[in-house]
Order: sequence, then C-alpha cells, then structure tokens
Amino acid sequence: MEKDKENYTAMCYTKDIEKTLGNLCEDKKGKIYVGYPGIGKSTICKKIDNCVDLESSNFVINGKRDEDWYKVYGKIAKHLSDQGKIVFTSAHAELRNYLTSEGIEYTAIYPSMSLKEEWLAKLKERYEEEDTPKNYNAYLRAVTNYEKDIDGFS
Repeated sequence: MEKDKENYTAMCYTKDIEKTLGNLCEDKKGKIYVGYPGIGKSTICKKIDNCVDLESSNFVINGKRDEDWYKVYGKIAKHLSDQGKIVFTSAHAELRNYLTSEGIEYTAIYPSMSLKEEWLAKLKERYEEEDTPKNYNAYLRAVTNYEKDIDGFS
C-alpha cells in the first residue's frame, strides 16, 4: 500500500519488503527512507554500496538526546542524500515532522497494524539474539506504543 502525502510516500510493510527496497535502491540516486524498527534498514544497507544506515542511537549521550537532535540528524540525512547516498533513518515522529516542515522528500516504511503480534515477536527475537540497548529500546517501544506509532504514519 502506498500513498502520497505532501513530500513523502508511505509504504506499508509486506513480506517482500527487502526485495521491494532493493529494487527501489538499485537506481543509486540519493534518497531518504524513514523506517520503523525491524524493517530491514541495516540488512539492506549491508547489501548496497551507496547506502548509509544513519543510526539514531548515536545521537544519545549519557542516556539523553539534545532537545533538537532530530534537526541535526535530519540535516545529516539530507546532506548525504544530496551527495547521492541512499539513507536509512529512524522513524521518530520528530524527525518525520522536521523533514516535512523543511520540504525534504522521504519514503516512510512501516509495518501494518495487522502485523503487530508478528512484529513484536520479531523485535523480541532480535533483542534476545543480540542484547543491545538499541534492540531492547526498539522492542520496548513497540510493546508499549505499536498502535500509536503505526497510526502516526497515516
């Protein structure tokens, strides 16, 4: 399911998302993809030379983010895409709102509401396999906010 909304396209997750994104990324043009946790950002970037997985957890210092961290993060994503890079970012609402307000084009990728249980299981398994703060926070966020997060994309 795709829908245009001002300066972004929303693409709801399907089982073939990796193939779909791989095809989208083949043109090697600069582009920003805003992706929900577990969507495959890191996996896809490992397979594409011109790809940057811009990790938002790198913007946390001593357990906190600066108040306007998303502006710096968004500007970095924009600069990289302007250089022709395919950039995958987090899907934080602050970032999406910032990109929209600045007129920066992006594609948002997220799971459908119907995949909630499958998605929670996927994120839990990822956390259990690799016990990192990033994976724990992604799982905890989805457990407590899945519906709100997914509704925020529409």
